[in-house]
Amino acid sequence: MIVTYGDTDHWKGLTRLLGFDGTEDDPFTVSEYWDAGYNRDCNAPTQGGRVNYLKFVADMKDTVSPERFHRPLADAHAPASVTTPPQAVTLDSLPGVEITVLHTDANPTQGSCSYKINNASIVLMIEIEGFRFLFTGDANGKERAEPSPGTPGHVEADLLALHTAHPGLLKADVLKVPHHGSETASTQSFIDAVEPAFAIISASTKHHLPKSTAVARYDDGQRVILQTDVNRKNDNDHILCVISPISDTENELECNFEDVFNQ
Repeated sequence: MIVTYGDTDHWKGLTRLLGFDGTEDDPFTVSEYWDAGYNRDCNAPTQGGRVNYLKFVADMKDTVSPERFHRPLADAHAPASVTTPPQAVTLDSLPGVEITVLHTDANPTQGSCSYKINNASIVLMIEIEGFRFLFTGDANGKERAEPSPGTPGHVEADLLALHTAHPGLLKADVLKVPHHGSETASTQSFIDAVEPAFAIISASTKHHLPKSTAVARYDDGQRVILQTDVNRKNDNDHILCVISPISDTENELECNFEDVFNQ
């Protein structure tokens, strides 16, 4: 289990799935836990978000064996900016899957408190059957008020520097769009480097996301853009990516809503 960083929408549901709230009769178990390691120190020690998150982390520590509790993650799996060249991680429990930690920060320093918290995000490249999936957490890439296409900054600037040093490093078939399609991320330079076939935006109209200006930067007329905020039949916003064989030597990747696959 990977908690990309400490905002509630990135971990709160796990308290139910793992039985921490006492309502689940048959909770999931976790064999290994990854966490960026930032304690939201820019928040006041008594602030609810910080207190609740650290309580969750403490519960996780009591649940997972010490050798599989990786917080801060960099102590076990250093990010690509440190390892040089980037080193893929393999896990016995996930045969055939390669994970490269591109970014993780237990002590973010850039920007206001909200930017610091977001910039702690774990960013991962995961390769399965030759297909690459880039997960970005809520990592920032630009200033909120800066218009498109945006000047890369914060984590996106660091990622693009890695991409320059190691051409193709960011290229991915599937991108989990940074920060729910907020205008704090997704500079055009970053999108062009990743060049995803599928851009998946996990967002909610409650928070007025994604921003249409950010979505527009992804829309090249060919790319498949899937948004969880779009009204779905029976409120089904589950997005799946399925790898299927099309010959003895070739596989095909398709991403779409779960109910579309069911049809």
